[in-house]
Amino acid sequence: MDPDTGDARLLPPGRLGDIVQILGGSDFEIQITADLDIDAPNYKRWKRPQTSGAITDTVPWQVFTEIKFGNKTSANQIYQNLNWGGGTPLPVRLTDFSVDGSTLTVTFRRYSATSGSAGTSKAWYGIS
Repeated sequence: MDPDTGDARLLPPGRLGDIVQILGGSDFEIQITADLDIDAPNYKRWKRPQTSGAITDTVPWQVFTEIKFGNKTSANQIYQNLNWGGGTPLPVRLTDFSVDGSTLTVTFRRYSATSGSAGTSKAWYGIS
């Protein structure tokens, strides 16, 4: 099996050459590390809302706890859309987050509810 593409190369008896069975690629993870001190001491950029309304978060990483553990933000959401600048927003699930002092690390894994041709690389990258 090709580790990059997930293709299986089959060598059937009586045939010269391989047959490539395209099994699709594995999901991938995106890990983001951020410095929470960049906006200390009041962390307005890290807390919601970021407009003129009252800030309701008590800690700068509160939104990630709500996504991860299914509180207010994601009670009815299976996935979130991550705008990563590489085409269309990427559907992801938050798989892990940690806070170590002022360093926040979040890990997202690509989410796909599609199968077969609906999950092609053209759809993935927003190419029409």
